[in-house]
Amino acid sequence: MPAVESAFDPKDMQFRHLGPTGLKVSVFSLGGWLTYGGTQNGDIVKQCLKTAWDHGINTFDTAETYANGESEVEMGRALQELAWPRDEYVLTTKIFFGTGRKEPNTRGLSRKHVVEGLKSSLNVSISHTLTLFSLIDPILPPP
Repeated sequence: MPAVESAFDPKDMQFRHLGPTGLKVSVFSLGGWLTYGGTQNGDIVKQCLKTAWDHGINTFDTAETYANGESEVEMGRALQELAWPRDEYVLTTKIFFGTGRKEPNTRGLSRKHVVEGLKSSLNVSISHTLTLFSLIDPILPPP
């Protein structure tokens, strides 16, 4: 049986283990915080991801709150169009702050929001798989 051909060339990128998980991530990642889904959409997002990939970055980060959820949509669309093998990149997202909705259960770390937020992230990321799903627990001042 022939070996699976890889689409990823790590170049000279350094990789580190993500805690005790055994998962190796590039020391640099590309995130969509202030851009994807907000000021940048479509082909430019795909071009940015491809440029990062071509320079050895295998880790891509987003969050439910980035551009009120549109960052996940744009990065998901770009990843689908790029059609890289899913086992060759790391896709992360974070949850806590919500997507800008005002209803009381659409933010925070309640079981309801965590489960529904994860379902939403999997839905909009188009790849339907995440490598890492982080819960953000902001430090609040004591009462």
